Amino acid sequence: MSETRESSLFQISGAINVGVDQIGTFFYTLLIIVTIKQKRLHGTCHLLLGIYAFCSLLSKIQILLPFTLFILPGSGKIPLLYCAIIQIIPIGGCMNVFSLMLIIGFDRCWLFFYLFG
Repeated sequence: MSETRESSLFQISGAINVGVDQIGTFFYTLLIIVTIKQKRLHGTCHLLLGIYAFCSLLSKIQILLPFTLFILPGSGKIPLLYCAIIQIIPIGGCMNVFSLMLIIGFDRCWLFFYLFG
């Protein structure tokens, strides 16, 4: 297993994956800041989009622990309890993303049918 982890192709592809994924971290953070600061964006749908951005931000942060353990130099081992404690909040945010998408979709459909129905 250590041979695969130490190969340069594995490290380069992992670094590219994390680098591209962290672009989303910047934009989700920007969306959260704009949603908080702008009073016009405090409607129901905009607040749901802000919460969705926060949960998606947690899922983007979740990839950093495996990157630091397996791609960067080091032993690549931490106790299972520490790993579970570190990953529990981002995984909880990931699980909430799909329910938020469903609620946002219902909110948008309700608005559409309310205006044109």
